[in-house]
Amino acid sequence: MQKYAADYEKDWENISNECQKRAELIFGVSLPEKIVAYLTINTRCPYSIENNYFFVSVPSSSARKTTMHELWHFYTWYSLGINQVEKLGKEKYNDLKEALTVLLNVEFRDLLPEGIIDAGYPQHKELRDKILKFWEKDRNIINLWNYLNDVDTYSLVNNNDLKLKIQELLGRKIAKFSLKGKGAVNYAYYVESEDGEKFIIKQERNNKEFQPQNDLITEAKVAKQLYTLELSTPTPRVVFVSEDPKMYGYKYIEGDLLREVWQNFTEDEKVNVCRKLGYFHGEIGKKFTKEMAGDVGIIIDMSADLHPEVSTDYNRLILDANVPENFKTLVKEARSIFDRTQDRLVFQFLHNDSHHENIIIKDKMISGIIDFGNAEYGEVTKEFSRYIRDFPNHFQYIVSAYEEQSGNKLSSEHLISNSLISGFIDIVDNYKKGGKSRTEAETMIKTYANLLKLY
Repeated sequence: MQKYAADYEKDWENISNECQKRAELIFGVSLPEKIVAYLTINTRCPYSIENNYFFVSVPSSSARKTTMHELWHFYTWYSLGINQVEKLGKEKYNDLKEALTVLLNVEFRDLLPEGIIDAGYPQHKELRDKILKFWEKDRNIINLWNYLNDVDTYSLVNNNDLKLKIQELLGRKIAKFSLKGKGAVNYAYYVESEDGEKFIIKQERNNKEFQPQNDLITEAKVAKQLYTLELSTPTPRVVFVSEDPKMYGYKYIEGDLLREVWQNFTEDEKVNVCRKLGYFHGEIGKKFTKEMAGDVGIIIDMSADLHPEVSTDYNRLILDANVPENFKTLVKEARSIFDRTQDRLVFQFLHNDSHHENIIIKDKMISGIIDFGNAEYGEVTKEFSRYIRDFPNHFQYIVSAYEEQSGNKLSSEHLISNSLISGFIDIVDNYKKGGKSRTEAETMIKTYANLLKLY
């Protein structure tokens, strides 16, 4: 992660002054605060005007473009948005500020990476075309914004080729169509038909920021196979798969993300959800066979070693003078434990990205587990890594329920040591940010130290 940061920072320094000069000329304002870019392995790249930061996914072939795109939002806000959100409404403002980034392809064409453009969201294509047409005649951002105020953005955004294609594939007329999320690899749309049916549509981005483990077609095959197994915990029910454009749709699963509701649970409710998760992983391990994994085309990894990138990060960070010695001592101890506790290995089908943003909760129960883009057949230890990080006081209920359902006995030492080593890069990155992030990193190290003592 540190190498990515150094490379991206060096690349950005080559053009930052010119970008700032051009943006200030177009918008007529300077940014009032220093804006900080953070790196993330998450496919989502949020930003915060209030807190002056944005995220860039790694690895990425277009970090420079992402930085230009996100800073454009800051300039838009300080020049135009402060007094416009209430007037236009949040939805219209968001559509306009996202579509406005098309101007990067005109005014910053020579500064974008070779072969990279700001493609924007598919539903904004017609709106972006209107912006370009106006800009050809009048390169005044205030005049452009006033013109856009009178444009029926709802019709432009919601009536496009993509919507018509989805409507055709669903065999239903669409009443509501909105972007639910944008990741580094895929778009996710919420669709509601006129007869009241609800769906999520995942569409692969043309300008992916990295290559995922499974493409969307493979992910759809995994989801379809899981649904046929009649699991006790719901998984997506796929309703269509499209090769061109590459996307698939599934029935909408009602509920909220576990991350959003966890703190509202009682202790008994937390334990119940954790046990249900453990049972789910034991169940898919039994029912989704190695032969099925081969049939749907996911990776079959019969190695028990650390992921190569994790090993590389580990070897680099234990030599990093900026990493506290107590951090290094603990992760070295974890590596020793990991290496000597490989006597209870289990190979099975893995979700491989199971965490509190891929678990849906309704009425304090799991209503669905989603996003199988990283699914593989491999050693089960990695399945529990995020659970230990996210729920250090409750992961044991997930593990014990898994053991009961699967009949496999796991080494808690092995699971915890793997979780620390796999997440060490994130802990160190937080430490180096300073402030609240550093405190969180120090707390996490103490948590792992206590867990290794307990188990």
